[in-house]
Amino acid sequence: MDRLIRTTATKLSSAEYEALLRVASSDGKTVSTWLRELILDALQDEKYAKGEHVLLAEILALRAITVNLLFAIGANTTFTQQTVNSIMDAADRNKLTRAIARTTSKKES
Repeated sequence: MDRLIRTTATKLSSAEYEALLRVASSDGKTVSTWLRELILDALQDEKYAKGEHVLLAEILALRAITVNLLFAIGANTTFTQQTVNSIMDAADRNKLTRAIARTTSKKES
């Protein structure tokens, strides 16, 4: 995972901040963590993604699944359905965020 070095900010009224604090606290999270997770979840939403991001995300997930399965085969791992599902879930979890990061960093270069 990349180091977290970028910051974003917004202005809220006192009442808005108190409501945000209540919601984040009820989830057992800080305001910062709660907002970051909300933003990252929104980035996973396909309505915000261009077609290129979706395609690249699927390719990156497929690559991660293939590499992890081949590594496990090389280590003589016994596969269960839970193991395979876990590998697939891990690949799917951040695929769109990774795809957006890759296409954005190449455009900025």
